[in-house]
Amino acid sequence: MLREAIMGEALAGLGIPTSRALAVVATGEPVYRERVLPGAVLTRIAASHLRIGTFEFFAAHGSVDQLQQLVDYAITRHYPDLTEASDRYLAFLAAVADRQAALIAQWNQPLIAQWNLARLAEALLPLLGPTPPQSVEAAQAVIDSFPGRFTYFWNRQIARKLGWQMEHPDDAALIDEWCRLLAQHQVDWTLAFRALIAAARGDRQPLLTLVAEPHATTAWLEKWHRRTMAEWGDGPTGREKLADWLAAVNPLVIARNEAIERVLTAAEAGDLAPFQELITALRHPFSPSAPVHLTIPSSATFMAQFRTFCGT
Repeated sequence: MLREAIMGEALAGLGIPTSRALAVVATGEPVYRERVLPGAVLTRIAASHLRIGTFEFFAAHGSVDQLQQLVDYAITRHYPDLTEASDRYLAFLAAVADRQAALIAQWNQPLIAQWNLARLAEALLPLLGPTPPQSVEAAQAVIDSFPGRFTYFWNRQIARKLGWQMEHPDDAALIDEWCRLLAQHQVDWTLAFRALIAAARGDRQPLLTLVAEPHATTAWLEKWHRRTMAEWGDGPTGREKLADWLAAVNPLVIARNEAIERVLTAAEAGDLAPFQELITALRHPFSPSAPVHLTIPSSATFMAQFRTFCGT
């Protein structure tokens, strides 16, 4: 439950829409997993607790009237601009697809997001068209459009992190090349994006030291420099504005697994001070004054034996 609280605060600090932990309370009862752990309950708050399963429940029971009532409520609550649309249920599905694509692009699980969207579409089929074939065709079109929606938001997200505010035809290719470089050389993403701040000011060394073979990175940096300076200007003022932009969108601190495990181990022993330190840093992830030990990537030894899963 403390892990849940940490991740919620980490996402919120990064500006990513998320539920939040109101309270974590120990139950005094054991929980049996790989080993016996102290039990706790989490009180979670959110703008809405509607889930895809909520729509599936009524669809599975054949309660079309109640399903329609639920969708109308969701539209009124979350998409009021669709209230008067003649095909508002299909428009609702498309709007959810867009919002999910924009959200998932900020942490990257597109395949399961598309699967979830398909489950929502299945639940909404009775409302999507005058006949079942037309409903299926309309729903499938939205589902099939999801990869394109996701790619658009993903590229815009990475473009912001690279310092680009305006769209350019060559951006997608430069983004792909950057991502391949980081993957090929197993470079920590957070440190690599953060190193671009120094690169904007003319110091490429912090980035080049992160890769085993800097030559390919140097070639990419030349392209990045030309693309970025065309937008910001190549003078001292433009470079400083770019550096400030990069510092504001690329975090120094993220919720790293090894740091979280240290915090949870201390908490289990009754020491919540490391938890409070991590939470404070995650609430201000762009601050240059973050504790240094929270900016260090998880070690290869730790990650080799670390496994995470969703247990709900």
